[in-house]
Amino acid sequence: MKNCYCDALPYNHPSRPGPDFCAMCDRCGKPGHLRHHPGAVPFTGGYCDFHYRLTAVIHPLGPIGIFLWTGAAFAIVAFFFVR
Repeated sequence: MKNCYCDALPYNHPSRPGPDFCAMCDRCGKPGHLRHHPGAVPFTGGYCDFHYRLTAVIHPLGPIGIFLWTGAAFAIVAFFFVR
């Protein structure tokens, strides 16, 4: 389950790039899915699986990125202020 809009678009809709996809990736142009941005941004766009996962990791408010960025912030604070 991709949590996309494939079920909302008719099978023969002109914007569908193929039977298993509902949008083109905004970043690379490969067939992908129309999904909500993985972070806390009010944006819905086309993402292939690679770019959706990459954005989830890199974005500071993404489901994985929030832990990475919080850990990096604590590491910086610990390095400079706790000696």
